[in-house]
Amino acid sequence: MAALISSAVKYYDFLFYELADPRTNSMPLIGNPFYGLAIIGFYLYFVLNLGPRLMKNREPFQLKPLLTVFDIFQIVSSLIIFYKCLTLGWGPGGHYKLICQPIDFSDDPHAVEIAWYVWFYMMLKFIDLLDTVFIVLRKNQRQVTFLHVYHHTGVAMMLWGAAKYFPGGHGTLLGLINSFVHAIMYSYYLLTTVAPDYKKNIWWKVYITRMQLVQFVILGLHAVSVLLYPNCEYQCKYVYSAIMVPQNFFMFMLFYNFYRKAYGGKRKAS
Repeated sequence: MAALISSAVKYYDFLFYELADPRTNSMPLIGNPFYGLAIIGFYLYFVLNLGPRLMKNREPFQLKPLLTVFDIFQIVSSLIIFYKCLTLGWGPGGHYKLICQPIDFSDDPHAVEIAWYVWFYMMLKFIDLLDTVFIVLRKNQRQVTFLHVYHHTGVAMMLWGAAKYFPGGHGTLLGLINSFVHAIMYSYYLLTTVAPDYKKNIWWKVYITRMQLVQFVILGLHAVSVLLYPNCEYQCKYVYSAIMVPQNFFMFMLFYNFYRKAYGGKRKAS
């Protein structure tokens, strides 16, 4: 038994400390995996069980001021990530190539800054979980769908892995595209928060969902591309593809099913 425990401890240290990027492993939520798992676990318990029970005999919370601040924070944060993705890597001023960009694990200030923003992007995905909490507190439980919950938890967990082990390189295209989509999406949320009548204008929502579908196609193809180059220098190409290809295919199918059910009939009627 002692030998088994010793082996488990060594494997734990190897998996969560020796393999981890030392530049990010001391940052909040990264070093110890149980903090992030605890947040995800409580999130799931609250939005699927505790929250609905607490709100069952209560009036919906009026969260307009809080939601306004939250939406503005999300817009600004998404624009910061988008800007940094352009200037540090993917834009004209960056040095990233479209396919097989390796991760710079050095302590070069530029590489460290990229790693820091990957961590910051991960933190934003944990903050995104509040979106579902607000839905529950407003008694809109029908919006707490499998798609919604899976998307939020899945992205947060994937970004945790990226920040801990592979903060940079080819995979950061996700941050560029997703932050752009989120900036537009939360602009719509902000508009409907301060002017609820805009919820009746469905064309915004249709195009946001279409953008999300295009996002999954691009990221899925981008994940496949690293397997097509035998000399690809992206250090985690097999792990990245094994996660991102099925993930983006699955998300595309979920969002397409939502798109077809939510907008198909309205599009035909128009």
